[in-house]
Amino acid sequence: MTALPSLTILIVDDNTEDRAVCSRFLSRHPAVAYTCIEAVTGTEGLTLYHSARPDCLILNLNLPDMDGVQFLAAMPAALHSQSCPVVLLTGQESEPIAVQALHCGAQDYLVKGDISADLLHRTIINAIDKFRLRQLLEEQRCALYQQNLILRQREECLSALNATLEQQIVERTALLALLQEITNAANERERAAEELQHKQEALRQREKLAAMRSLLANVAHELNNPLAMILLQADLLREEAPGEAVAEHAQEITQAATRCERLVHNFLTLSHPHPTERIAVDLNVLIAHTLELLEPVFRGDNVAVELCLDADLPSIQADVDQIRQVLVHLITNAHQALCEVKAPRRMTLTTRCDATRTQIALEVVDIGPGIPPALRTRIFEPFFTTKPPGMGTGLGLSLCQGILEGHGGTIRVTSQPGQGAAFRVELPVGERPVTAAPAPEEEIYQPVHGQTILIVDDEPSVIRGLTRLLRRDGHTVDTAPNGRLALDRLQERTYDVILSDLRMPELDGAGLYQALEQYPELRQRFVFLTGDTLSHETMAFFEQTGVRWLTKPFRAAEVRRTIQQTLPRQVRAGFAPSPPKREPGNMTMQSGA
Repeated sequence: MTALPSLTILIVDDNTEDRAVCSRFLSRHPAVAYTCIEAVTGTEGLTLYHSARPDCLILNLNLPDMDGVQFLAAMPAALHSQSCPVVLLTGQESEPIAVQALHCGAQDYLVKGDISADLLHRTIINAIDKFRLRQLLEEQRCALYQQNLILRQREECLSALNATLEQQIVERTALLALLQEITNAANERERAAEELQHKQEALRQREKLAAMRSLLANVAHELNNPLAMILLQADLLREEAPGEAVAEHAQEITQAATRCERLVHNFLTLSHPHPTERIAVDLNVLIAHTLELLEPVFRGDNVAVELCLDADLPSIQADVDQIRQVLVHLITNAHQALCEVKAPRRMTLTTRCDATRTQIALEVVDIGPGIPPALRTRIFEPFFTTKPPGMGTGLGLSLCQGILEGHGGTIRVTSQPGQGAAFRVELPVGERPVTAAPAPEEEIYQPVHGQTILIVDDEPSVIRGLTRLLRRDGHTVDTAPNGRLALDRLQERTYDVILSDLRMPELDGAGLYQALEQYPELRQRFVFLTGDTLSHETMAFFEQTGVRWLTKPFRAAEVRRTIQQTLPRQVRAGFAPSPPKREPGNMTMQSGA
C-alpha cells in the first residue's frame, strides 16, 4: 500500500500501560509518521475528538465514565456526523460488546494482549480505508439521487411539451376544419370536398410526425449525457471499490442505466428510422418468454391466456428486440382491455403459417369491450390514445406499425363494440440464413498510460466522469467547454488525443475539426462524442471525414479501447513515444470553420 502522510491518532484508554504500548508501537513504525494524543476518560476523549479532529480513534470499550458503545453514540451528537474511523480495544471477555460497537459505527477492533506493532498499523490503515470508502459511497448515492431528480424533472417537461403539442394539433385541426367549411360553401361538389379533406388529413399527419420526431430526438439527446455519466461512474465504482456488495450495487446501477439507454434508443429509432438487425427468430419461443415476464400481472388480474401455436412454425428473419417490443405492446393492450370487463377474462394468442410457407401470422384476441368504429381508423396514429391523461402516450401501436413495416409485414385490427378485439400481424418468413464465416479475432491492445488528452464538452458531468477515468489510467487531462476555448488550449500545448462533443455553443465539434485542417496528425487522433448517430446529417459528416466517434452513453471499456485504437500502433504497443509534437502557438482558424 502506498505510504500515507503523517496521521494523528487519538487513544482513549484509562489504562496507562495500554496507552503507552499503542503509542510506542505507532511512534516507531517506519512507514507512517504517527502523532498520538491521549485521553483517560470518555468525556476527555470526546473533547479531544472535537478539537483535534484526529485521523483515527483508538477506543477502549471499558472507560471509567462510559463504555465504548456510549462513546460512539455521543460522537454524532458532538459533531453532527462521525468524522473519523474508530478502532476498539477489548479484552477476551468483551468481544460480543465489540461486535455490537461495530454495528454502531466502529470500523474494527483489537484484543488486548494480542496486539503487535504491525497489526496495529494495518488495522488503523484498513479502518481509514473502510471509512473513506463509506464516505465515497454516500457521495455516489447523493449524486445518483440528484440525477434521478433531474430525470423526473425532464419527464415532467416532456409531459408538458406533449400537452402543448396536443393543443397545437387541436388548434390546427380547428383551423383546417374552418377552411374546409369555407371551401364547401364556395364549391358544393362532393369530389372537391373529399379531395380537400384528404389533403388536410395528410398535412395534419405530416406535421404531427415532424413535431414528434423533433421532440423525441431532442429529449433523447439530452438524456444521453446524464446516462453517460452514470455508466462511467458505475464502472469506476466497480473498479475502485473492493468487495462483492459494492460490485453488486454498481452492477444494479449499470443495469438500470442500460435499460434507460434502450428506451432512449427506441425514442431515437422512432424519430430516425434505421435498418433493423436481422437474425433467425423463433416466434413461438419469443411469445413464451414474453408471457413469462408478464405472467405475474396476468395472475393478479385473473387474466387467462390461451395459446394456439403452430408447432411447425418456421423461423423469421427479424430484429428480436423490436419484435419482442411489438409483442409486449399487443399483449399489454389486450390485458388493459380485459381489465375493463368482469371475469371471465381471457386472451388468445395464435400463430400459423400459410400453405406456401412464405408467410406467418400472429393473432392476439381479447374478449374485452372492443373498439368503436370511429376509433379503429385512428388507433395507429402517433399520440392518439383512448386512455385517460397520464395513462398512455399514444405511441405504442404507431411504433408497432413502423417496426412491422420495416420487416416487410403488416398489422390490422378487427373489432366490434362489446365483442373484443383481434390484432393480426403478418410477417414474411424470408430466406434461410446462410452460416456466416467466423468473425476475425479482435485485435488485442496493450495498456496505454501517460498520454495527454483534451476533452471538449459543454456537459460538466461528462467532463468530470471522463476526467476521473482517464486520470485514473495515468493520463494527463485538460478540458474545454466548447471548440473556441479548445483552440486556445491547443495554442498552449499539444495533445495525443482529442475527445470532442459534436453539439456545443460558440464553436461546435464539426467546426473544431474543420479548424484543424492544416494539422492532419491531430485529425487522425480526433474522436467525436455524440448522442445522435441516427441523424442523417451526423452520419453523413462521419462518413465524409472518416473520423472516429463514440456514441453516448458509453462505458469505461469503450473509452479506453477507442483511445488505444486512436493512437499510432507503436505507441499503444509501447515500442515508440507519442507522435511528433507540433510547436504550440501556431494554431490559426480556417475560414469556413
